Amino acid sequence: MRYADISKLYTDKVAEYMANGYAININTMAGHQGEIVKIDLRKGTEVVRVLLETEHRNFRDAVVLTVGRNQDERIATEANSRRDLTIWTNRLEVIEQRTFWQMNRNWRDIDFYLEGAAGEEAIKKQEKRMETRYFNEHPSRQFEGMEKVMVKAVKRHLNRRSFKSQNIKKVWKTWDNSEGRYLYKVQTLKHTIVLH
Repeated sequence: MRYADISKLYTDKVAEYMANGYAININTMAGHQGEIVKIDLRKGTEVVRVLLETEHRNFRDAVVLTVGRNQDERIATEANSRRDLTIWTNRLEVIEQRTFWQMNRNWRDIDFYLEGAAGEEAIKKQEKRMETRYFNEHPSRQFEGMEKVMVKAVKRHLNRRSFKSQNIKKVWKTWDNSEGRYLYKVQTLKHTIVLH
């Protein structure tokens, strides 16, 4: 799903309420609470907010489509006559909510989303693949045959005459955008070393 598809879902949801007799209620829409977009709709004394907002969880971004009902009695009775009323998004009674998880952290290709549990499952799989690919708690398994080279590189970096491979806690490979190549990082008992 693309961001344009989420925008279409939002538009369709607002149109659905308007087709059911709700009118835009501009008296309660002033102010910004960090949402991407919000529209308040009124039918009689009921005020419903349709909003898109960003959620951050476990270093991941999601776009959340929420339909919520106002719970404040004062707003229900005065929303037609006063212009200084505020509906607090975090106090809405949630009628409907859909979460769309961003699938790629790469800034060049961020326009792909999966919904709900499918998105969360895809994120878990992607993170597991990244962990398997770039990070290994047991360097002797992934870097078998490279222990001597790693020890020499660590000794040179730390300017030491001796260093034992048992002092290496973990080794992982990471991409460096500035250098345009992979770098090895070695965590010893006291230091984290970047090997060029």
